[in-house]
Amino acid sequence: MGLLVRGYEEPLRILCTREVQKSITDSVHKLLKDQIQALELGHFYRVLDNKIVGLNGTEFFFQGLQQHTITSIKSFEGIDICWVEEANTVMSGSWKMLIPTIRKEGSEIWITFNPDQESDYSYSHFVMRKRDDAYVARVNWYDLPKNWLTTAIMSEIQTLKATDYDEYLHVYGGECRKYSDELIIQPAWLRRAFRADPVKVYPGTPVTFGLDPARLGDKIKLSKREGRNIRWIEQLPPGRIDETTARLIHKIDQDQPDKCFIDAGGLGVGVYDNCVGGGYGDTVVKIDFGGTQMLDNPDRHYNMRAMMYERFSDWLQDEPNSIQCDTKTQDQLILEATAVKKVWRKNSILDLTPKDKIKEEYGFSPDNLDSLILHFAQRVRQGARRQHDQQFQDAPWA
Repeated sequence: MGLLVRGYEEPLRILCTREVQKSITDSVHKLLKDQIQALELGHFYRVLDNKIVGLNGTEFFFQGLQQHTITSIKSFEGIDICWVEEANTVMSGSWKMLIPTIRKEGSEIWITFNPDQESDYSYSHFVMRKRDDAYVARVNWYDLPKNWLTTAIMSEIQTLKATDYDEYLHVYGGECRKYSDELIIQPAWLRRAFRADPVKVYPGTPVTFGLDPARLGDKIKLSKREGRNIRWIEQLPPGRIDETTARLIHKIDQDQPDKCFIDAGGLGVGVYDNCVGGGYGDTVVKIDFGGTQMLDNPDRHYNMRAMMYERFSDWLQDEPNSIQCDTKTQDQLILEATAVKKVWRKNSILDLTPKDKIKEEYGFSPDNLDSLILHFAQRVRQGARRQHDQQFQDAPWA
């Protein structure tokens, strides 16, 4: 409706698109046709078979993104407004072609969709990520004029709200689904840990560090765990291997962890070797994310990364626990969790989305999460535990 009014007020080239459009009937062509009649703009707009034109030169075009290549999509240049409908189904490759093409000065991209998964590209990039150049609005049934809602639909809304509140929030409240089987870490588990108070720590509770060094432009992340608490997650300044080693050793001297697990990828192996050479060999442990030598059950996990992620997943579900970090890091952890998905090999061996694919697909690397899962590489003990510390007696990854 708003686009029709804008096109009435000034001549515009408007592209209406979605991921797949096999024919004009798959588009919003009919919706706009009906709205033209509702707005009594039939005298101004002429509805053709495959486009809509206005008396002032305004044009509406209808195209599917999937059918285009980098070369053919150049036909979209000069568009004033691009409306992407059902954007939750638009793939990352389509976005990467479309966005650089809509580049006319003052041009806009309008995105509408019903959220499904937080991991969907459109939701993670345009809703979860805060952009200064974007306006995000949630529009629900209660925002509509009352005469738009029939008695039948209101009855269905109230029934679903009373019987399955989570599904009501998804279907009628614009919320993403609370649970996705494809994710190894559910965002809801992280949010619960963010809200939780720190869990009491007894003498003898191990303290561990997890260091995820920079690789392929990643950020250096260091985290500290004490029992059922992740105490902090820090980003170390970028630097050479010797500089990163010096900063890590300073932290080790300061906090005296029982073990410091280091991802051996990237500059991690150099940091590990320097720490060993500096007399910290009893503290640092080198972890090969892609390795298999330390696996408890090779028939269950494809590599160490999969095993550590699943252990962290179990830890999050086995309350109480807490993760203490700033709001920005919380948001980033949620975003990272939506990108790390299960991949099953031979139907029963757990693997995960490769990091390089995550970086290509989402534009970031799960550095914060990788720092946290390192705490679950192997069990750590610091002397004898108190007998009454029952919360750690049975759970090997507590």
